[in-house]
Amino acid sequence: MTKSGSFSSQGQRFFSRLQLKNFSVAAGLVMFVGSVYLYTIKAVGGSDEMEMAIEEFEKERSAKEQGAAS
Repeated sequence: MTKSGSFSSQGQRFFSRLQLKNFSVAAGLVMFVGSVYLYTIKAVGGSDEMEMAIEEFEKERSAKEQGAAS
């Protein structure tokens, strides 16, 4: 039989190693997900080409409507 004191000591070391590994994996995943999120936000919100095209289209449409009404 093993002494409960030695088992407890070995179990604690294994548990703390496991916690360190889990923490390392969790930190890596958080960094990866965060960087993908920031990249996506920058890529999607970086340019307002669509917004500018919509505004230009609305200006042309209103100019045509005013010309047809006159």
